[in-house]
Amino acid sequence: MLIHCVLFDNGGNYSVDEVAWYRGQMDEIDKLLEETKIKRKENMVTVLADIEKLKKDPAAEFKGAYSSSLLQLSAKEGLGKTFGQPRRLTQERLRAEMTKCESAQKGIDQLIDRLEELCKTALDDKQTILSSTAPSTSKSIGKK
Repeated sequence: MLIHCVLFDNGGNYSVDEVAWYRGQMDEIDKLLEETKIKRKENMVTVLADIEKLKKDPAAEFKGAYSSSLLQLSAKEGLGKTFGQPRRLTQERLRAEMTKCESAQKGIDQLIDRLEELCKTALDDKQTILSSTAPSTSKSIGKK
């Protein structure tokens, strides 16, 4: 294609630099095409190898994916012998701590109730003492 580009020296419409630039662009395109060609060949080899594997055992890929998915699910949900034991131990510890907290809360509630009773009793005793020692206003008004 660049062969048909006539240079200014020969009475054409292109300079040497311009043709060199186009040649560089064409070389880049050629290189890109060659790389793509190699990648496609590699892809084709891979696909053909996969087809051969599937011809021998079509369930092999499914079995591998199933095992992998089962392992991921067991790890995520904490199921099975491997992943379930730590989950069960943690749940047991959590329940024990929750029971301790509930017991402590009941004890605190009982102590608060007892304190409220004592405060009420003390206030009632104080009012009783004050009412018995203070002269009533009605008696003092009547004496005048």
